[in-house]
Amino acid sequence: MRNLLKLNLNTPKCILPSLLYMMIMMLPWVKGVAHASEPDSHITGEKRIPKALVRLGHQNEFALLVEKKSQQLFIYNNDFSLIKVISVTTGMQQGDKERSGDKRTPEGIYFFSAIKEDEELLPKYGIMALTLNYPNVIDARENKRGYGIWLHATDQPARAFKQFDTLGCVVVVNEDMIEISKYVSMETTPIVIEDEIRYASDASRQQLEKAMSDLVSQWKNAWQTKNIEKYISLYSERFKFDGMNKTEWKQYKQKLNRRYSRIDVTVTDLDIILHDDYAVVVFIQRYQSNMFKSKGVKRLYMVPENNGWKIIGEEWQEIQHTRPWQIARKYSTAVAELDEKPGVKREQWIKSKNPSHYALQLLGVSNEDQLIGFINKYGLNDKVGYFKTRLNGKEWWVLIYGEYKSMNDAKSATETLPEYLKHPSPWVRTYKSIQQTIDQSKQIN
Repeated sequence: MRNLLKLNLNTPKCILPSLLYMMIMMLPWVKGVAHASEPDSHITGEKRIPKALVRLGHQNEFALLVEKKSQQLFIYNNDFSLIKVISVTTGMQQGDKERSGDKRTPEGIYFFSAIKEDEELLPKYGIMALTLNYPNVIDARENKRGYGIWLHATDQPARAFKQFDTLGCVVVVNEDMIEISKYVSMETTPIVIEDEIRYASDASRQQLEKAMSDLVSQWKNAWQTKNIEKYISLYSERFKFDGMNKTEWKQYKQKLNRRYSRIDVTVTDLDIILHDDYAVVVFIQRYQSNMFKSKGVKRLYMVPENNGWKIIGEEWQEIQHTRPWQIARKYSTAVAELDEKPGVKREQWIKSKNPSHYALQLLGVSNEDQLIGFINKYGLNDKVGYFKTRLNGKEWWVLIYGEYKSMNDAKSATETLPEYLKHPSPWVRTYKSIQQTIDQSKQIN
């Protein structure tokens, strides 16, 4: 609760917005309807699927994709439908992370390994942080260094307006962290970080899914039947695990095969994630021999080699039964209750205006605190007001600027606006129409 009660809505005036980022983040209103970009909308009439998502095998599995170029986080479900788009800010420096202190956000396939909540965090980390398993197997092989890469919240609601603002973490506002937590399972939900998301056809996705699923099936069967030659043939010559190379790994497995009279392996909830020149296959592995049994999360790291895919590394983690939402939900009510926004004009101010006068509708957003942060950031308190309505059944916050006696006066005023208020293009409306919208929204609510 500490961070919720210390939300600071003011940010330094030296922070200048990116016009492109503003266009992406603020969903423009045209003739009263907001239009958002649809990143998976079409590809020659076929569903457009992020190339990273090859398979999400569990019906309740989701994937998080962070696109550094647009400073957005996308959440997809297991049929590759986009269900959420959330604003983020990432590392101050461009490019993939290579060393500690380079202020870059790593690019690759990662998983959430630990939950840190409010009581154990500094205020700047907001209500929760989810740690990433950076450096992963591939990063370590490429001698990439650094640590402490998190997806975390912030106690500064306006921070999402400043792009590339972190030391390497992925940062969202408190409210969005609560929303993200609903879609995360520890150690299994992937978060793929890319400079720019690439897309592929479903046909190419299915082809890759079959190749990798077949490889996992061969790997499991060879392990169970103790067919060491077939088993080891599925591994790259560059394979390393726990200090062992491929030859040493073969010897280690042969020793275990002699010790155990039987081996049973079950693979369920198979996910396949792709990034550049490697892929990660993650699943729940149940192992049982006559002497030992275990159940956990297995991840096989694969690379293209000799016209196929080979295992270059692997890791096993215990299943974590605590989900981030179990922790985040206790903050959701508290965040929603932070209704009072001192110094900012609301519906009463708008209702007091002459209905025949005109205003400029600047933007609409789904996050009230981000709107308040924007108002305070640019010192607009005496020039704007905002009201709450609903869009597609969800809360929507609309920013209104100025008061003009005629439409021509209002249109002329758009030319003298600061650049950061011109994008998206303002919509000239009468106060009467705005007041009617407010009244209609109250009836709906």
